[in-house]
Amino acid sequence: METKEKNTASKTSSVAGRAKRKAEGTVGTTAKETTEAMAEGTAGATVEEIAQGTTYASAAAEIDAILEKLQNGECSVDELVAQVRRATRLLAFCQDRLTRTDEELKKLFEE
Repeated sequence: METKEKNTASKTSSVAGRAKRKAEGTVGTTAKETTEAMAEGTAGATVEEIAQGTTYASAAAEIDAILEKLQNGECSVDELVAQVRRATRLLAFCQDRLTRTDEELKKLFEE
């Protein structure tokens, strides 16, 4: 019974921590959080949905977490497609953010 209570407390604390980091713009920074987010259905988010409230740093950290999970063999066959889909969309978001930043900087330097 004590183990079940610890697991529940840990899960609650993890969810609360993720909510706090989401508000701060740093959600998705651990492999565990990535897996939990996938379970909540955010793995299928579009690039536009990812862009809402996501920072470049948090997206890059989530990509790293997914990559680490894949490299360590922590990804089941059932999760593989969702993980790769999420990473691909995060990469597209990051590339777009870098492209837009580059364009903005070029405009500033032209002034």
